[in-house]
Amino acid sequence: METDDAQISARVKEMMDARGVGKRGQAKELARILGISYSAATRKIKGQMPWKLEQIKEVAEHFQEPVARLLGSAHAKESMAANGIRQDATLVIADRKFSCAAWVGSSVAGQPSTSYVGVKEGAKWLVYPTSDAPPVPAFHVERIELDGRSGELERPTIAVVDDASDIVESLCEYFNDKGLNARPYSSLRDFEEALNDMQFDGVVIDWLFDTETAATAILKIRTSENPDAPIFLLTGQLVTGKADEHDITTVIQQYDVTCLEKPVRPSILLAELAKRLGLR
Repeated sequence: METDDAQISARVKEMMDARGVGKRGQAKELARILGISYSAATRKIKGQMPWKLEQIKEVAEHFQEPVARLLGSAHAKESMAANGIRQDATLVIADRKFSCAAWVGSSVAGQPSTSYVGVKEGAKWLVYPTSDAPPVPAFHVERIELDGRSGELERPTIAVVDDASDIVESLCEYFNDKGLNARPYSSLRDFEEALNDMQFDGVVIDWLFDTETAATAILKIRTSENPDAPIFLLTGQLVTGKADEHDITTVIQQYDVTCLEKPVRPSILLAELAKRLGLR
């Protein structure tokens, strides 16, 4: 049975239109309200990502509207059925995670009677086999549906741009292992072309590419559909004099760029990225 996610997205857009939020600013406003990435908010606005019940409530409360205006009677009946409330969740099996829909029921008291339990972590639901669940308040999970298409949807997309292939490969491998969706680019042209079709939640970019600098690409990021994406500028040429300190300083001041000198430590770069993206 199809969900009403597309209809909910349409109602959210109508609500924002009525409140004077322009179409170009709706994804950014939704990202702010829900505390999610710009890319995820864009997909929700387009009806390409499922809506969680909590997210629907947050949007309705923000605009001081009744939840029913967004939820719709059919979806409400399905969600509030006796066999649990449908929640978009992450199924955790050992060290692997899968996007799923979980029907979460009542609080667990004593020994769970189901094979899986749900745990609330902030605004997210995590589903564990009962034997693997952490020692925190848990809820019965009556039913689980896996969605193979949505496993990558909420992973922030990070562009890694450097003409040193070893740096690109190692950073992308590290980021992907840590739950990000890293995209490698070994030339400025390839990255700038990608900006025409893709939205990046963050960018890690080298400063020098032969005789060119990343200045034009950084300007293009700041005029893209996600102009607030955090940018981390890498350089190892300040000490050699090949990189102009004044040029880099100007870019930092004008475009809110963070500069890190090579060799960069992936763990520190990831921590800075996570902080800027609001990730744990």
